[in-house]
Amino acid sequence: MRMAWADFWALIAILNGEATEESCHRLAEEPSRRPVSDVVGFAERMPRRSTARTRRSSAPCPWST
Repeated sequence: MRMAWADFWALIAILNGEATEESCHRLAEEPSRRPVSDVVGFAERMPRRSTARTRRSSAPCPWST
């Protein structure tokens, strides 16, 4: 089952509009306290980005490496 969009965006709000190392760690920590189905649902909602775009970010989130 996919994560509801409202739940997905609530997690994304943890970033406060910036993908800093600190905010990405907070974002990675939150789903780790949830059931595996929520983690999978969150991952399914994440947009797929090209490797080149990911490498340009100054502080990539843990799942982008």
